[in-house]
Amino acid sequence: MTSLGMGTWLLLLSLFCFNAVFFTGSDGQGFEVEARRPILHRSSLLFDVKRFGARADGRTDDSKAFIAAWKEACRATGKVKLLVPKGVYLIGPVKFAGPCKNVSSLTVYMKGYLKATAKLSRYGSGTGWVEFGWLERLTLTGGGTFDGQGAKAWPYNNCTTDSKCKLLPTVCSTLVNVPWSNSVGSLGRYENEGDVSGLVVRDCAISGTMNGIRIKTWANSPGSSAATNMTFENIVMKNVTNPIIIDQSYCPFSSCISTEPSKVKLSDIYFKQIRGTSSSAVAVALECSEGIPCQNIFLENVHLELSTGEKQATSSCKNVRARGKLYRVRFSRSIIRLSSAQKSMESESEMVAFPLLLTPIESNYRACTIPYRFPSDNPKKPTPTELQWIDLFLNSIPSFKKRAESDTTVPDAPVRAEKFAQRYGDVLEDFKKDPESHGGPPDCILLCRLREIILRELGFIDIFKRVKDEENAKAISLFKDVVQLNDAIEDDPKRLENLVRGIFAGNIFDLGSAELAEVFSKDGMSFLASCQNLVPRPWVIDDLDAFKVKWSKKSWKKVVIFVDNSGADIILGILPFARELLRHGTQVVLAANDMPSINDVTYTELIEIIAKLKDESGQLMGVDTSNLLIANSGNDLPVIDLTRVSQVLAYLASDADLVVLEGMGRGIETNLYAQFKCDSLKIGMVKHPEVAQFLGGRLYDCVFKYNEVVS
Repeated sequence: MTSLGMGTWLLLLSLFCFNAVFFTGSDGQGFEVEARRPILHRSSLLFDVKRFGARADGRTDDSKAFIAAWKEACRATGKVKLLVPKGVYLIGPVKFAGPCKNVSSLTVYMKGYLKATAKLSRYGSGTGWVEFGWLERLTLTGGGTFDGQGAKAWPYNNCTTDSKCKLLPTVCSTLVNVPWSNSVGSLGRYENEGDVSGLVVRDCAISGTMNGIRIKTWANSPGSSAATNMTFENIVMKNVTNPIIIDQSYCPFSSCISTEPSKVKLSDIYFKQIRGTSSSAVAVALECSEGIPCQNIFLENVHLELSTGEKQATSSCKNVRARGKLYRVRFSRSIIRLSSAQKSMESESEMVAFPLLLTPIESNYRACTIPYRFPSDNPKKPTPTELQWIDLFLNSIPSFKKRAESDTTVPDAPVRAEKFAQRYGDVLEDFKKDPESHGGPPDCILLCRLREIILRELGFIDIFKRVKDEENAKAISLFKDVVQLNDAIEDDPKRLENLVRGIFAGNIFDLGSAELAEVFSKDGMSFLASCQNLVPRPWVIDDLDAFKVKWSKKSWKKVVIFVDNSGADIILGILPFARELLRHGTQVVLAANDMPSINDVTYTELIEIIAKLKDESGQLMGVDTSNLLIANSGNDLPVIDLTRVSQVLAYLASDADLVVLEGMGRGIETNLYAQFKCDSLKIGMVKHPEVAQFLGGRLYDCVFKYNEVVS
């Protein structure tokens, strides 16, 4: 969602990402938009531009209809939506100006394709094509396209050499073929512009453009103003020249004066979850004003590498003041290197202990469930359990090698896959000789981490990406049927048990939702049958009846769920369960991996999945999702050490009264006996014979361990 704070200013953007939209290149000159589902509220007043005379035929000038619809929307009271349905609209210039005094929130729901009139005589010097100004609580969403028809105007762009040139019109919002480019700016050119605040740009992918996230202010600005509290989050860059850039020395004309520093104050700007490729060596350029340095610029989980793959991307930083410890910024496999004055920005992202662990943590928590060795064991000799797990990981090398070989995103993938197999095999053999080598003794966390380190060093970031995408697509197509089957069960305890069985059924398919889709397409009861055909109860650990009793007595106020696999697991298992919690009035936090690891779902992938599952009212099959939050756990493995989670997750989880750890890695291998200050549930399928042997159960047995904390 994109929201704007109050101020007497015009928002002129070359990039203004809508909620959940995808940008692709357009001959290197702009980007097109593929719409996804927006977030709307049924209680809003709706103003459809077609009802005001818009023809949407791509030939008739629809400017008057847009202006008329806007005026009525701005005069309304309460929550207001301006709807631009699908179709091609020829407009321009159009100014959407406030203030809208009685409007509590205003959503421009843009699904259409807006095309600028190519007659430059229609525009005054420097006039915008589509302008929004003097507004607050404005949301732009829907995934529409703004086509500036720039190819017809570019020949007249001579302002860099001609001081008497006529400025071309500026375009705002989501663009293709823009005639002139601005990201957030250009600020500070005029007196009394007012401040910009509260801008949020998230859930986008940008491909083949000159600028990704750009904030620019004029040098020698005549007055003081501020741009604060801006967030750019969950954005994928693909071959972008300047993925992240702050330019406070903007001076595009030969005649402009740039001797004085900009007087626009930039502060509290957040760049989060930015990943992808840069076509230039400098992927992040932060050039702030010498007179008023930027303050509180946060970079969290920024992963950018050169699109050529030949060298490592770099960064530049000037006149930036950090607040406290900032976050780690990674370019491919290196850490961003900044000037000596900004060393705090290259510090490791500070991970914290999960706040609901029972204290003192040192004596109450250990990340590994299975005791690999005891103090009496010879430190120079591997234990039988360690050897068993080393062999388990050795046996997995061929399958990982095969997936790495088919990774089309990595140059010379087969050669690098062979190097992975050799290096990781050598590490595992070293452990057999000396368990203290490579940071040992080995346990499941260390064995997983070393495998991921070697893969990433060789350029393999997500070797399961293709199969995850396939699984997700097929499982999404089944989501409606699975939810309807659950909703049809009227008895609440029986519906709960069916949801629990669905989690196990999703977890058992793991990398097999393609098989699930094939079976389910033949018979709508197949997924339910899979749920019922689990190993019979009692399971190896079975606290389901106690959980049913608590479920029927009182709802939890907030639940944190550490999720596991992509595909059927998250979509057909966890999300129906989370939806049921939402129906009970519970706030749900889904905690997913920061980086890819085997086929586990990541934070950014989960955002995309839920966006696809929501309807046009932002609901999951009739259930409101305003209480559904998605958090980055900070983890990058299929197992998790809860003494190291992201600060964001720690903040969101601090007042939760139920913690759920799902999957064999998180819920069984590493946290089965973890103790919490609140209720906890560990749920997962036993898929390793070694784990089944330790628990005294069967392969594909079920673990449902519920602990209630009595206050």
